[in-house]
Amino acid sequence: MSQVSHFQGAIANDLLRRAKAPVAYRALGRVISHQEGQGGGPVTKFAQDTGVGWLPKLVVSRTLVEGLEVSFLEFMESAMAYFLPFWGGPKLARLFHAAAGGQARLDRKLLTRPVEKLSKAEAARAVPVKAAVIIATIGAIGLLGESLVNYGKNLLTAHFFQKDRFIDVVNLRQGQMRGDARNSPQVRKSRNRIAQVLMAFGGLMAGSLALARFGHRLPKGMQTLLHSGVKRFDFDFSKGSRYSIGRGLLGAIMLTSMFPYLDSARDRYERLETLCRLPVVFLYILFGQELLQKGMLKTMPGLFRGILKKESQSAQKQVMSLSEIAQDALQKAAAQHHLPLSAKELQLDRLSDAILKTAARNMQAPLRAKALHVAAPLGVGILGTGFGLGLLNRFLTAYRYQCQQQQPLQSSPVSLAPMAFRPTPLPVPVQRPAQFPARFQ
Repeated sequence: MSQVSHFQGAIANDLLRRAKAPVAYRALGRVISHQEGQGGGPVTKFAQDTGVGWLPKLVVSRTLVEGLEVSFLEFMESAMAYFLPFWGGPKLARLFHAAAGGQARLDRKLLTRPVEKLSKAEAARAVPVKAAVIIATIGAIGLLGESLVNYGKNLLTAHFFQKDRFIDVVNLRQGQMRGDARNSPQVRKSRNRIAQVLMAFGGLMAGSLALARFGHRLPKGMQTLLHSGVKRFDFDFSKGSRYSIGRGLLGAIMLTSMFPYLDSARDRYERLETLCRLPVVFLYILFGQELLQKGMLKTMPGLFRGILKKESQSAQKQVMSLSEIAQDALQKAAAQHHLPLSAKELQLDRLSDAILKTAARNMQAPLRAKALHVAAPLGVGILGTGFGLGLLNRFLTAYRYQCQQQQPLQSSPVSLAPMAFRPTPLPVPVQRPAQFPARFQ
C-alpha cells in the first residue's frame, strides 16, 4: 500500500489519481469511500451528509424562518454526530480512565477494543469504564446536545422573529408574539428546560464517574448485565482506534433525543409533524439502507456480480469494499502484464504506469456497480425522508389547521334572541240574564 494512504479507502483513490483515470471515476471513488466511512475525517463526512440531509428539507420549507430553523438544526446535529465522538470520545476515555484509578489496573488501549476481543480479566476492568464513556456520550449528544439545539432554536426564533408558535413560523396564522418575548410561555419553558437538562447531565456525569471508579466491585450479576450492554452499545472500532458511532449506540442516542424533540414542540401541529417524521427517519437511518442493499443483491444479482466476494456466493452475499476492489484490480492488472504479485507486494510506488492504468480500467465496471449499490439507497433517503416526508407534512399540517378553523363554525348552535313573555289573555264568558218561563211573569 502506498505510504500516503492514511485510511483504508485511500489505495483506491490514490490508484485512480496516479493512473489519471477519468474525472467521473475519481469522483465516484471519493464519494464511495466517504459512504463507507473511509473518507479520512469528520470534516468531509460532515459536509457530505449535511448537504444530503439539509438540502431537501430546505427546498420544501414553507417560510424563510422555517428554512433558517431547518438549517440550524441540520448543521448542529451533524456537527454533534461527527465531531463529538471523533474528538470527544478520546477525551471522555482519558477522563474515566483517570477516574478508575490505579486500583482497576486498566490499560487505556483496552478501551478501543471490542468486548469480544478482550480476555475475561481484561473485560472485568475495561467494561465499567467503557460503560461510563457510552453513558456519557448518550447523555452529551442525545439529551444535552439535542436539548440545547431544539430549545435554543425556539429561543432564537422568538428573539429575532417574534414568533413562538409553529403555525406562525410556517405562516398559517401569520401572527407574532404580543408584548415582551421574555414573558412568552414558550420562552420561559425553553429556558427552564435548558436549566433542568444541564442539572440532569451533571448528575449523569457524576454517576458515570462513580461507575468508572467502582464498577469493577459490582456484583457478578450486575457485571454480566453491564458486559451485555457494552457489547450492544459500544463504539465502532472496526477501522482502528477511532471512536465512531455504531448502530446500537446511534439507536440509543436517537431514542434519548425523542424527549427534547417532542417536548420542544411549540404547538400540536409541530408535535404531530415530529411524530410523523422522526420514526421514519430513525428507522431508515438504522436499517433502511442495509435492507435496500440486501434486496438489490437478491433481486438483481447480475448487476453486482463483479463486486461480490468470492467466498460469499451462498445465501448471504457480501459486497467488496472499495479498497478490496482496488486490490483485486491490481492483482488482475499484474497478471495481465505477466507479473504475478501477492496482495502484500502491491505497493503503488513500485508499480509501473502501465500496470496502474490497466488496474484503473479494471476498476471502472466494479465502480459503476458499487456506485449503484450505494447511490440507490441514498436516493431513496433523499426523495423519501427528505422531499417526501417534507411535502406530506406540509399537506397534513395545512389540512389539520383548516379543519380546526372550520370546526367552531360547523359545531356552534344557532343562537336566538330572547323574547319577552307576554301571556295571552283567556276569553271571559259573557253573563247573560236568566230567562224565566212565561207563567211566572
